[in-house]
Amino acid sequence: MNWFQPALDLLQSLPSASDTRLRSFFSTERPVCIVRAPGRLDVMGGIADYSGARVLELPLDCATFALVQAQAAPRCEVASLRGGRWDFFAIELPLAPPEQLAAWFREAQADRWASYVVGVVQALLPTGTATTGLRILINSSVPEGRGVASSAALEVAVAVAVAATSSHRIDPADLAALCQRVENNVVGAPCGIMDQMTSACGKQDRLLQLRCQPGTIEGYVEVPGLRNRAHRGIHGTSHPHSRNPMARPLSRRSHAGAVFAVRSLAAGRNDRR
Repeated sequence: MNWFQPALDLLQSLPSASDTRLRSFFSTERPVCIVRAPGRLDVMGGIADYSGARVLELPLDCATFALVQAQAAPRCEVASLRGGRWDFFAIELPLAPPEQLAAWFREAQADRWASYVVGVVQALLPTGTATTGLRILINSSVPEGRGVASSAALEVAVAVAVAATSSHRIDPADLAALCQRVENNVVGAPCGIMDQMTSACGKQDRLLQLRCQPGTIEGYVEVPGLRNRAHRGIHGTSHPHSRNPMARPLSRRSHAGAVFAVRSLAAGRNDRR
């Protein structure tokens, strides 16, 4: 299975998109970095995310893709496919501090979805004068409002893609902590680190055993037949999560695959010109 095929298909379809803003969203002159961050199923623990106790979390097949490209203009431009339609947001760089961004998004409820993305960009890009910018396209199959960490999947996917695009090296656990701070301080959701840590450090078909405080991975647990049971469980869930959704795992293997996929596509595009 090519985990990145949906994103590659989307990228190749943009030049013929019905929305003209998408046709030229990415330049053919620069590489596009694609990152995939899965959703997660809470198997044991749940509320322990807030108390700091032990939880068991499972990465899911559903995932959020972040496609990121550097651009010459000092702007952050975001396009996100949400609820069957495209939403767009743009902001000048450099960005204001987290508390100012949080205050702005509280007043701009229609654009609040972009606070997850903008907060991550602010945390990763250097402060001071900006000489370049970013184009970020988001597409996700992680259900919102189902308690499967759609917000964390978004944060982690964007964080890894932005870090790779800007040649910023960061440890997966540190990246998870950065995403948690964004959700706390910019988005305004008082979450623990369970979702982001699972999204950044989870492994396929393994339960992540995590001590939520201080965010320590205690190991990975293999359970035979876990994937099939988890698939039935997630599609049978209909109650909304008690807090904002959007998150899930990204392993080192996923990251390396994303970067390779993007470089291959960029080369193919150049060959066709």
